[in-house]
Amino acid sequence: MSRRNALLLLSISLCLAAALLLRAGGADKGKAEPSSVEKVASTEALGRAPALTPAPEVAIAGWVIDGEGEPVAEVSISRLGRSGLPVETLALSGKDGAFRFVKEPVEGETLMLDGDAVFTSSFRYQSAQKGARLMATRRVSMAAKVVLNSKPVVGVDVFLSDGSGPQRHIAQSDELGMVQFDDLVPGSYELWARNTNLASPLVRASSSGGENIELSLQPAALARGRVLGDEGQGLQAAISLMPIELDHAVRHLESDAQGFFEVPGLMPGRWRVVAHADSFVPKSETIVRASADVPELDFELRLQRGGIAAGRVVD
Repeated sequence: MSRRNALLLLSISLCLAAALLLRAGGADKGKAEPSSVEKVASTEALGRAPALTPAPEVAIAGWVIDGEGEPVAEVSISRLGRSGLPVETLALSGKDGAFRFVKEPVEGETLMLDGDAVFTSSFRYQSAQKGARLMATRRVSMAAKVVLNSKPVVGVDVFLSDGSGPQRHIAQSDELGMVQFDDLVPGSYELWARNTNLASPLVRASSSGGENIELSLQPAALARGRVLGDEGQGLQAAISLMPIELDHAVRHLESDAQGFFEVPGLMPGRWRVVAHADSFVPKSETIVRASADVPELDFELRLQRGGIAAGRVVD
């Protein structure tokens, strides 16, 4: 074959190849785009999960905080049923205290705040208050150690009160001398310990202080007494012992049906004693002195029958 004929055959081959490529490209252009179902099927065939478009973020509805303004996490906000019990959780606060409703509450309905770290409370929902701070009261604990001559004492009664009245918490010290009071409202408290002939001074401490509270026992008196009426009969009465110079807790107790009562662990010092019984009033003021040198103290409280006062309030 001559050189000229070889070049002619090569040119013809190149033209045929170009024509075939153009036809193949036109056929691909005519094919339809695979559907989303086909795309998912292909990705699943490759062992990959389909990519999902994320839902738009729900706006923050508010924050749960404590009395110090700190965020409180894991607090649920629930809808209440007719019985007053929660029937549906609508939100849960995060680490920053923020919460988002998964379902919008009804205007004016009562919602409940609850969680392991807070006391249960409720509030009325108002849509105009979105972004509000909801205050929850934390549950706090306080611990103390009872000692005698710097050594732990077991089985001693420990009293805790906020000092506003006779209500108090009572616990007994364990083998390490420790007591713990749980489920307290944050605030300041008074603590003291006693058994029959021992008592500790009053200690004031804050639930947020974090200090080690030590209740050191000292010798004290066991006081016994009886409440008597004007005819010598025993009376059941409410009795209060109030320290005069001593900085200590007021002691509250009741006498039995025959008027007898007992006050263990009475700190040395002077105490004003007042008894209240129906239709009776004290004959005179009663002051007793407790002493560590006298382990037992006996006294009587005399009451007399009182009259009835009647009147009218006018403006």
